[in-house]
Amino acid sequence: MDKLLEIIYDDYFNITKTLNFYTDKEYIRFVYNLRSIKDGRINIEEYISKYKDNNRAKLLEHIKKENMDKFFVEKEFLHFVYPFEQTIERLQIIYMTIGDEEWKNIFNFDYNVFINFIYYILFRISNYNYFKTTNDYKKKEEYKELFPLSLNYYFTKEEFYSFFQNDKDSIDRLLDLLAINIEEMEQIEDVYRILKYHDKYVLYFTWDFIYSSYDLIENRIVDYYRGQVNEEEYYKKRGIEFEKYCFNALSEAFPNLKLYNNLYYNDENGNHEVDIILETKNEIIVFECKSSKFDIHKTENDMDLKKFFLRAFGNSFKTINDFNNYIKGGNTELYTRKNDEKYFFDFGKKNAIYISITLHNIEYLQTSIQKIDKKIFNPVEVYPINWNFIDFLQYWN
Repeated sequence: MDKLLEIIYDDYFNITKTLNFYTDKEYIRFVYNLRSIKDGRINIEEYISKYKDNNRAKLLEHIKKENMDKFFVEKEFLHFVYPFEQTIERLQIIYMTIGDEEWKNIFNFDYNVFINFIYYILFRISNYNYFKTTNDYKKKEEYKELFPLSLNYYFTKEEFYSFFQNDKDSIDRLLDLLAINIEEMEQIEDVYRILKYHDKYVLYFTWDFIYSSYDLIENRIVDYYRGQVNEEEYYKKRGIEFEKYCFNALSEAFPNLKLYNNLYYNDENGNHEVDIILETKNEIIVFECKSSKFDIHKTENDMDLKKFFLRAFGNSFKTINDFNNYIKGGNTELYTRKNDEKYFFDFGKKNAIYISITLHNIEYLQTSIQKIDKKIFNPVEVYPINWNFIDFLQYWN
């Protein structure tokens, strides 16, 4: 097993190429299959060949299905990654939702230690890969002298302790949360965690590790809220913090433009809220912020997609469509509940642009929503631009 883990690492990071995999999804599935190796002793060449044969057979089986998933090809072959900086910044939504005191109560380690731990892992992997591939003898010797515990593809607790000497207990708790024994993997997303084999810790999919750490952290928080109050209280707070974060990001990006949040309007169906409006010289840009979770890989057919899609985005699309109908009727007035201040917008002369922002990744679906079978979804009159939060941060930053 040790040798196979190293082969995967070297191949995935282009240190030495031996596996002849062409997509990240092939690596992901291959690593997930490692859970079935119980004694750690295998014939590596035979194991790799058998995996490739089984993979081809499963693809053919899916293709022959009568009720085939319309996004089958994308799910099987496409794997999107985003900049590390904005992906790490996404974690702040959780921290700012519960605050420092509650964070420490739940996790018993500081948020800064958690973030520094992530940065250290990225720093170490990048530098180790350079050490392995460079032909500069002097650089290699400097690395050995500076990082004597970082000379392998895997991490050890001893190495982590050497860089976090005052936080050894926190490192233990972080590894309990973020790492998993290879043979204990139960779902394919487990491959994104730090994988433990005996006393060695290895990480392959660095971006996915950061992104999926959000879910590991949030699951722990939801369990805490479920036991203390109600998880809905957390979700409500998270939604408020998400809108606030988007509003502040826009404020920093466009300090000279008019920006509004939490505006309301009334029509025959009642009272409605609009999350954020950004007004430019020629446009009025309307933002709807939704923090509900969505993962297209959890869907197996079109009806699954409908159920998950409506749960995550249905309210957002309806809100945008209702507002579009409101301004089409010649209405221009919105107001704030706090002080009942009224605002009037010139929708007749300015073009209304709608953007839906989701806290979770929607990958290729964000550019294909208009293509979804209208027999499955009741079409709306206006489709918004769809961004995940990382796209949003990257664009405005």
